[in-house]
Amino acid sequence: MKTHRAVIILLSIICSFFSLSCSTTEPSLNKSPTCEIIQPPNNALISLGNIVEIAVNASDSDGQIVHVKFFIDDELRHIDYESPYGYTWDTSEDRYGVHVIRAEAVDDEAYSESCKVTVTISWSYHQPKQVNDGWETASLESVGLDSTLLISLMNNLNSTENHLIHGIIIIKNNRLVFEEYFKGLTHPTWGETPVTFNRKRMHVLSSVAKSITATLVGIAIEKGFIPSVDAKVFDFYPELADLNIGQKQEITLRHLLTMSSGLGWDEQSFPLTDPRNDLTKFISIALNSNDDLARFILEMEMTATPGKVFNYSGGNYNLLGDIIQRASGIRLDEFAKDYLFEPLSVQESWWWLLRPDFVYASGDLALRLRDLAKVGQLFLQHGVWNGAQIIPEEWITLSSTPVFLFSPPDWSLSYGHRGYSFGWWPSLESYGEGAFAASGWGGQTLAILPEHDMVIVITGGYYWDAPYLTYHQIINQYILPSIQYRLY
Repeated sequence: MKTHRAVIILLSIICSFFSLSCSTTEPSLNKSPTCEIIQPPNNALISLGNIVEIAVNASDSDGQIVHVKFFIDDELRHIDYESPYGYTWDTSEDRYGVHVIRAEAVDDEAYSESCKVTVTISWSYHQPKQVNDGWETASLESVGLDSTLLISLMNNLNSTENHLIHGIIIIKNNRLVFEEYFKGLTHPTWGETPVTFNRKRMHVLSSVAKSITATLVGIAIEKGFIPSVDAKVFDFYPELADLNIGQKQEITLRHLLTMSSGLGWDEQSFPLTDPRNDLTKFISIALNSNDDLARFILEMEMTATPGKVFNYSGGNYNLLGDIIQRASGIRLDEFAKDYLFEPLSVQESWWWLLRPDFVYASGDLALRLRDLAKVGQLFLQHGVWNGAQIIPEEWITLSSTPVFLFSPPDWSLSYGHRGYSFGWWPSLESYGEGAFAASGWGGQTLAILPEHDMVIVITGGYYWDAPYLTYHQIINQYILPSIQYRLY
């Protein structure tokens, strides 16, 4: 090989010296085409929502370009087969921050060459996109919200690594006026996988599911499946008559709903990673044995008189979900679809099945944020949707009126909750009169603010670590101060 190269070099010198036309060039081993992104320029700054025209120069001396592929952050967006090669990128479907635009030119011999530029999409307020999902969108200003603090919030989050907020939605005057999503990890039930959240992606809502389960109890009573909120729990479990003794005989659905059954369930003393946590123990039994789950809950010792002491209990709510199923003959997730989600035109939902016949009623319901906001709007509208009474109006009152009030140092106060009702958390006075919320592990909340005609949905991923901002801080420091009181 060295001799061959020496001969080529010698012939080249001779030909050059005598000005001869000699073909002495060694065949090129690089047949890749050329590729250059000429628009936009590298490090361009683009406002979110703008249309970006991407233009590429691509050529090949040995043949022809077959196609050019266009990628945004390694996601294939477009393939162009004819010159001039280009792609029109609508950034409204993407997120602010740094993005890599990459093009790959492929010739007729399947050789390829890539080129790329980096651009930054800066955040600026834009009205949420109008799609066919039942929501009318509008601008912040049109409903009397000042964008100044919300812009500050977004700049704050945008400049903070791992802030653990996943999505924020604001509904005001029955219009969707603010919608933002972020990168993060999915819920532990879904494997804590890195994703970019968006309006099409469902989010696991943790204990927000308890508020939905409570709502379904109200619907089941209205539909006649359950006689009343004061029905005795053991009436639904005749096979557990051996446990129906002492104060347990007095436990009603009202007590389960208000977390005051008196059963000694403990999911606060130990973290969820500890097998001594009763919720962790319950899930393990459900997944790894055939033991009776209702018996596991109801055989616990009584630590208080029913109705007297608030004790946060996923066990209570898993009983409620099972009771709805026993009374109606419909599994809880299907009951929710039939009587709540379908009337709201919610097309997709997910609920964790601990067993084929047992829904995890105290947690891990997943919905799109826009669909969860519909539940909040339904409560604002006194249970009426498109002229139909979906939730009994008296159930709205039970949900928003505290049964138990908290005082310092109760942990719930730091989340904006002043008490507990029928599956919901009445909010602190700063939220306005009559405000209440659903709340879940990791930073999930559905806040209903009747005084302001407002619904707020915030999701997060602070399952194991403290967030940069909690949903309570976001609502109190940025959203509520944005309300402008004026006549329309």
